[in-house]
Amino acid sequence: PETLATTPPWSEPGLREVVPGEEYDLYMIGQRFFFVPNEVTIPVGAKLNIYATSSDVQHGIKVQDTNINMMVIPGQVSKLSATFEEAGTYDYICHEYCGLGHAVMWGRIIVEPPAAEGGA
Repeated sequence: PETLATTPPWSEPGLREVVPGEEYDLYMIGQRFFFVPNEVTIPVGAKLNIYATSSDVQHGIKVQDTNINMMVIPGQVSKLSATFEEAGTYDYICHEYCGLGHAVMWGRIIVEPPAAEGGA
């Protein structure tokens, strides 16, 4: 946890496109009392590989309307993959009490519908 700020990929957490439009890697850090990043956008049907760790205490990630539920532990990388088949906004929360600001620790995954084809 002490070297996250200087160790790739954790030094620049965020979303990375692995296969254009089809697969993405999300490197996420949980810390009191927010996630970095706390919002990402992917296309519908894309596979999302979530790699998460903590810079301070134990956290958790529970994504609404999915079976994504993972622990985020300092010094450990948790990995989970999911494919989002329906467009929408999927909010997530920290489900492991991490201190007084725990209730405001949240984020969202925005799954966009396919672009309209043929345009006007």
